[in-house]
Amino acid sequence: MKLIIEIYTERGSFKGRQMEVPEDEAEYLKEIILRATTEGTYFKLETDDGYIVLSKELLQSAAFVVKEDV
Repeated sequence: MKLIIEIYTERGSFKGRQMEVPEDEAEYLKEIILRATTEGTYFKLETDDGYIVLSKELLQSAAFVVKEDV
């Protein structure tokens, strides 16, 4: 399955690069995002132009949207 992560923060929105994730690992991705927002010190998101790193402070108020790209 092809997924795209979008992150919305007080500093703007960020769109990740399309990822190929086997369906049996989709639940694992969900857990990674949950841990990043609750326990993480940073989150790195690969984009089409490079990557961004969100700090712990931004993660605490960020909204993550995971979309299936068809």
